[in-house]
Amino acid sequence: GTVTLIHRADRPEVLLAADFNGDGLTDLLVAGGPLVQVYFGAPDLRFVPAAAPYRGPQPVRGAAAGRFFTGPLAHGVAVIEGFNTFRLLRVAQSGVTPVGDPYAV
Repeated sequence: GTVTLIHRADRPEVLLAADFNGDGLTDLLVAGGPLVQVYFGAPDLRFVPAAAPYRGPQPVRGAAAGRFFTGPLAHGVAVIEGFNTFRLLRVAQSGVTPVGDPYAV
């Protein structure tokens, strides 16, 4: 299938593969500038975008997937915003949303 980026399609800066929704299929996170969008893998080999991307206050410079939460949507992503903060994001079909305040480093 074809993935259509809805932000900075000419220059995505971060690409990350993980199973964010726990269905056993690989999902993709794409970030460019301050936007983070997740595309959920479908059984027919297409990628379906989350309903709403995350728009941060600064450009995303890196990302890491992990088990950051409890419950059915335990997997999320940590993103580096700008040069001195990182933030945890929860990923769901409804969208990519920040959880709590950013962490200063």
